[in-house]
Amino acid sequence: MEKSPVDHPTPMDVDNGVSSSDSQTGSVGTLDPEVCKDLGNDFFKKKNYISAIAEYTKAITADPLNATYFNNRAAAFMSNGDYRMALEDCKEADRLQPGVDKTVLRMSRILTSMGRPKEALELLDTYSLSRNGQAPKGISTSDRSLPQQMLSHIQSAESSLLSGSRSMTLYALDRAERMLGNGAEVPKKWRLMRAEGNLKIGNANSLGEAQNVVMSLLRQNSKDPDALVMRGRILYAQGENAKAAQHFQEALRCDPDFKDARVYLKRAKELDKKKEMGNESFKKGDFENARILYSEALSVDPENKGTNAKIYQNRAMTLAKLKCYDDAISDCDAALKLDPTYIKAKRTRAKVLGQAGKWEEAVRELKALYDSNPQDGTLPKEIRQAELELKKSLRKDYYKILGIEKDANEQQIKKAYRQMAIKWHPDKNPDNPNADAKFKDIGEAYETLSDMHKRDRYDRGLDIEQDPNEMFGGGMGGGIDPSVLFAAMGKLFEPSLYNREDLNPINLTATLT
Repeated sequence: MEKSPVDHPTPMDVDNGVSSSDSQTGSVGTLDPEVCKDLGNDFFKKKNYISAIAEYTKAITADPLNATYFNNRAAAFMSNGDYRMALEDCKEADRLQPGVDKTVLRMSRILTSMGRPKEALELLDTYSLSRNGQAPKGISTSDRSLPQQMLSHIQSAESSLLSGSRSMTLYALDRAERMLGNGAEVPKKWRLMRAEGNLKIGNANSLGEAQNVVMSLLRQNSKDPDALVMRGRILYAQGENAKAAQHFQEALRCDPDFKDARVYLKRAKELDKKKEMGNESFKKGDFENARILYSEALSVDPENKGTNAKIYQNRAMTLAKLKCYDDAISDCDAALKLDPTYIKAKRTRAKVLGQAGKWEEAVRELKALYDSNPQDGTLPKEIRQAELELKKSLRKDYYKILGIEKDANEQQIKKAYRQMAIKWHPDKNPDNPNADAKFKDIGEAYETLSDMHKRDRYDRGLDIEQDPNEMFGGGMGGGIDPSVLFAAMGKLFEPSLYNREDLNPINLTATLT
């Protein structure tokens, strides 16, 4: 992240005075540590920090018990953006010569630059307690205000993660990161918090941001259990449960006592198991059991948007098989609420609308889907089929006239015809002016649906451009005698050459996820 200018305290000037140590030290060969220190100071003033570090290192080699040399090298490391090495040198200087104001103040500034504001403030407080409330010499207002502000931002990020204000988490982290020293690495804890915030936002872009963060951590250490668990959680949120489980297992291999990894692993396995059991029942045609299993899977982890979107989509297909079309459409809507980019759910919704007889809506939604996904070569065919079904829906619905389903067999057709013909025979309805037309429609419906070739043409829409009078010989009055048909009720028709399921324009079996 690009940092905005922040009023950071300077690394503090190096010590130009004559150095001394608590023990007697001599030079190594002809190497004079003071000369090396002076050369280092010259390089430091010229901002040639690499050369300054090299000279201070020579001085330390010649006199390893001199705190000043470590302090000066710490200043050079700090100016060069190597805060970890700067902190180590400050600690060594403080060990050799405890309680030096310049050392304490520099160490506090380094800790703040590294994103460790709480430690920086504790260090200053400890010093003040040991000096009866006196602050280190040379301390500025920003030496306390900067770590205080940074700590406040981090605490705000932590609390917003718990309260659910994820965007506030990211905002607070942005503010804190701007206060880091130039070139300082963002603390691992902060990076994991950023990943957590994006994970909880949960949309595709945020999950991508979370993934970028955690992958950078894993590139630094592929065995980092915290990063492995976070990566697993991201995969889990994306519906990649098998891959998620692998990451949780790897985290447990790195740290067998990692409780979170164990909890997430159990949850991922349970959710995946329920989902797969539902899929198996669906494939076997046990749609009611599939519906129950998908419902159970949805209760495992309501927060998992990625997998739950897929389960809602699968349950929608199951409900469509059970002819619960309104519920199926509601499940598609639920899937799209969790994942607005979920193309399969959009496709399923359009198909279920068609199954429910709402072909105009189905055509409209398929066209909208194609407009946003022109690369999908299968959609034009589906649109043409839906448009054909729309045209078919505007003609007489012979299945509806006889009160049967589109997959009705010959016996069901005959039974329905007999019942409807008796019910609507004009002789039985002398006072009903609509009975004659209704009776005629019943005859047309039976003549078509009882003949497998005519039924096939009707189902496929091949009769749409044809004059109905040409097709049916004028209906009941033109080519069919009810008495003849009633007499033939006991005669079985030859088996149909067509599977009624194949004639259904909506076949969802292949789209389970």
